[in-house]
Amino acid sequence: MRFSDFHVHEVSEGGEIARIHSTQYVEPCKPSSPTEGASAPSSIEDVLGRLEAVRLPAEQLSSVRLFLESCTKRKKGGAAVSSDGEDPDALNEVLLGPLSAREDRVAVHGAFAGLEACGGVETETLSLARPGEQAGGEGGATATESWIRVTGGSSQGRDAGSKRKWHAHAAWPGGSDRFTRFVLYKENQETQAILGHLSRTLRVPLSTFGIAGTKDKRGCTSQFVTASRVHPRRLAGLNARLRGASLGDFSFVPRGLQLGALQGNRFRVAFRALRVVEKEGEQAPSSSCSASVRARVEAAVQALKSSGFLNYYGMQRFGIGRTPTHVVGEALLVGDWARAVRLLLEPREDAEPALRAATEALLATLEGQEDEEAPVNRASAAEKLLTLLPRNMVAERALAEAFQAPAATKGDAALTQALRAIPRNLANLYVHAFQSAVWNAAASRRAAAHGLERAVAGDLVLPAGAADQQEEEGGEGRKRRLPIPHVVTVEEAKEGRFGIEEVVLPLPGCQVVLPQNEAQQVRCGRGRESLVTGKRGCWHLRIAAACPLEGACVRVPCRALLRVWVFTELTPPVNVQAYAELLADKGLSVDTPRHSCAPFALDQLPGAYRCLICRPRDLAFQIVSYSDSECTLISSEAQVDARPQDPAREITDTVEPADAAARYLALDLSFALPPSSYATMLLRELTKQSTSDLHLQAHD
Repeated sequence: MRFSDFHVHEVSEGGEIARIHSTQYVEPCKPSSPTEGASAPSSIEDVLGRLEAVRLPAEQLSSVRLFLESCTKRKKGGAAVSSDGEDPDALNEVLLGPLSAREDRVAVHGAFAGLEACGGVETETLSLARPGEQAGGEGGATATESWIRVTGGSSQGRDAGSKRKWHAHAAWPGGSDRFTRFVLYKENQETQAILGHLSRTLRVPLSTFGIAGTKDKRGCTSQFVTASRVHPRRLAGLNARLRGASLGDFSFVPRGLQLGALQGNRFRVAFRALRVVEKEGEQAPSSSCSASVRARVEAAVQALKSSGFLNYYGMQRFGIGRTPTHVVGEALLVGDWARAVRLLLEPREDAEPALRAATEALLATLEGQEDEEAPVNRASAAEKLLTLLPRNMVAERALAEAFQAPAATKGDAALTQALRAIPRNLANLYVHAFQSAVWNAAASRRAAAHGLERAVAGDLVLPAGAADQQEEEGGEGRKRRLPIPHVVTVEEAKEGRFGIEEVVLPLPGCQVVLPQNEAQQVRCGRGRESLVTGKRGCWHLRIAAACPLEGACVRVPCRALLRVWVFTELTPPVNVQAYAELLADKGLSVDTPRHSCAPFALDQLPGAYRCLICRPRDLAFQIVSYSDSECTLISSEAQVDARPQDPAREITDTVEPADAAARYLALDLSFALPPSSYATMLLRELTKQSTSDLHLQAHD
């Protein structure tokens, strides 16, 4: 599949669709403070005219003139000598006041706001003691007056150690909203790669930018991004330098985006050269059986609308590089630090020989017994590797930089110190990928044991209102308490009270409740079970009934005990056993941590809940005819006139009239999915084909 046939538009929490309508920045029409509505002063005389309206003393106005002349001279780089022979460089700041009325202080700030002719001027309000007052006077308080200090023009004339202060009223057009929000459109590029480029170009930390989630590399995607205190004009100016990406629709918001802060995503996908497979290995061209193609597509789309698809994590979750991300996550969780480092540093098969040799040299210093020269050899090897690693290899460079720094630590301590140097969001990706792999395996077992038609006894469902916030990337997003799930009873299952779309499965963690399928006797009261206090406010329910899982633990949040009493005489819970086996195969347990390194410990991850089945919203399709195999089937935002429209509403369930001259048929599909659901899994269900990257390349 071509990247130009896969389009994604993020949907904000408020239902706004990310789509660029303009790449230009337009100054806001409505000011958010009294000073923003007035035009900026254009000259020294303009400033003095505004200050005269505040009725400042004449000597203060003279000082302002002298100060602004000094700033102007310093900006132009000329001799800072005024017409009367005085040295204005001696005047580095001006105090104006006292100003008791707030309106007067606002007017003084506004008189200097936006003055560019003098190289920029800064103002701040000070509270100074009245002349003649002594500290600790009557009542223990000192009477103060409000003054305004004016500084700026050049950092050369400031006192040593004074810091430049940012003022919303002086140069920031957003007022109290200190975040710039914009739409990022990209083609066939990683989200983090684009943000890294913006960070380096603007010379701001990468943490300046906030996103609600990463988008697919192989596609044309649009998403919202926030930047802390970055002027929209600077962002708009980067469009001429970006390749395969655009920034637009600039606005101001009070808070930055966090992971999980979205309603979902809208997709539009094109399938070219449709074929009908009657028998294995036999394919008929679309031009010879257009009626059959149309009938098959319509039936498949209708089935997808009614039944949905198993909500697996897609291949993107686990990476398409040399080492799957969940394998790295497994090594981190079990505490195999040397293996984790090797997996992260191991070069690709097509890597340059020099890069491969440098990597092997560094890995060789991590093996064997540590001696006195080991840190020196490691630092030397890491320094050489850094000169060869591309900038987009973030994790590898973080490890190399950590090993390059001189350190007294050796062995596992040196390895964990290096692994901690990996950016937090990237390190979380590896651990959460392992959680996702366990969830996929548990979902397969649930589907094989009970099918996907209905909820059965022991399944988990979330209370009303919590279904839209059940999952936030395994706990990496905003801090929020997990909802308490309800365990479906035998009576509820017989009545069909809950649908299969309400069933959730947990990602393993310390705050989740595991499913209790095939519980034969569940009743309130005290039995032979024992409760022991667990860690982090949780309890362990130890099953005392004779069963293959005797002594096994089901971790339940202590707040859940206020609603759910203890269980007695339980038979082996199928999904509890499934999770225990899946973790035990890797030598892991939620209850027994393998190590004390908190960022990579399973008992420190809260876990999450994820719907077993996902039903797409606004699913629509059309079948189109075309003859040129290189033609564009879906126009990108760089090719169409930007206009406010809903991309999911551009097509409906229609079939174009057959074109006798057309050589091919294509399926144009649009739909919406909730956060963290994968379009590739929907396409897998629709086409009944593998979604692995190699398979898609073979059929491109």
